[in-house]
Amino acid sequence: MGSSSRMSAPQRREQLLDLCARIVDVEGFHAATLDRVANDAGVSRTVLYQHFGGLDGLFDAVIERATDRAGEALTAATADWSAVSPVEAMARVLDAVDADPATWRMFLVLPPAGPPALAEALERARAEIRRYVIETLGGGVSETDSVSDPDLAARLMQAVADELVRLRLADPAIFTHERLLDQYGAMVKPLMGRPARRGSKRTT
Repeated sequence: MGSSSRMSAPQRREQLLDLCARIVDVEGFHAATLDRVANDAGVSRTVLYQHFGGLDGLFDAVIERATDRAGEALTAATADWSAVSPVEAMARVLDAVDADPATWRMFLVLPPAGPPALAEALERARAEIRRYVIETLGGGVSETDSVSDPDLAARLMQAVADELVRLRLADPAIFTHERLLDQYGAMVKPLMGRPARRGSKRTT
């Protein structure tokens, strides 16, 4: 049982979120009951109701915090993406994954048996990431320097990046940064290439 020492309201809230997130990461959402979280925190269920209104509110708060953390990490990783290569940006993402693996497991590894809010939060996060990648690939550059289909390119790059993160989370000893980044560079390089010039013939 966790400590029941007196904490400020914000400290207690963070403690409860940490405990719930830890249970979810190790055992899944189904294991994170109010009784389990309260017992691990050394508090009564009433404290959880005071902070979150119930289990749904607790899950919403855990997911919202994880989304914010992932978003902050991605923003930091790609803040100057125009000045770095996609491989360097991906390396920064992997650094963020290593720094907070539980957050990334919540979005990319946990089975889809979680609450509906998880699927909704995941789709919102992916849509925002995809929008940023699309703008990076297709915005503000000349036609000969942009990809021919930025939306499709962004989706493909995101799919590859998602799988690299899953592999890193599954076995970091086998799926090292060097191994993942070498393959990522080889796969995304064609997506960053020049499209056929206007008037040139494409082969099918």
